[in-house]
Amino acid sequence: MNIREDDAVVLIGVSARSLRGVDDNHDGLLQPDEIKRHHDDILQQIRSGFILKIDGIQAKVSEEYLLVSMHVDNKQSTPQIEWWSRLVFEPLSGKVSPCVVLQLNWLLPDKTADEQAGYGIQIIRNAMNQLGHFTKSHSTQQFHCLANEISKQ
Repeated sequence: MNIREDDAVVLIGVSARSLRGVDDNHDGLLQPDEIKRHHDDILQQIRSGFILKIDGIQAKVSEEYLLVSMHVDNKQSTPQIEWWSRLVFEPLSGKVSPCVVLQLNWLLPDKTADEQAGYGIQIIRNAMNQLGHFTKSHSTQQFHCLANEISKQ
């Protein structure tokens, strides 16, 4: 994820197993016909499960696309689908570094941690990189909170 002045650009691969009701043949993979048939539902699930807040204000999706970069068989099946999106937010309030809070809600509550993928996310902001690892028990994290941490000391 690249956070810029008034938007964020996101590219994330989401496991097919994390999506509900779109794997019609229950093989753990998505085929091109399943992606076409459930395109809008897949976008809605990913969009609603990716919550980005900066300075306490939730970013809104302005553009989004589904991509497939990995194929595992001659049927063009994929274990994940990539979501490219541009999220917009109101201009920041002038703080040196308002906190970025990211929450992933597609980590399934009815699956054990071993049954679902964790997600590694790199967040770039003003040439600073931070990495986060999201799991079922760690689905919300804060990034780039330097100004808040300094003011608490």
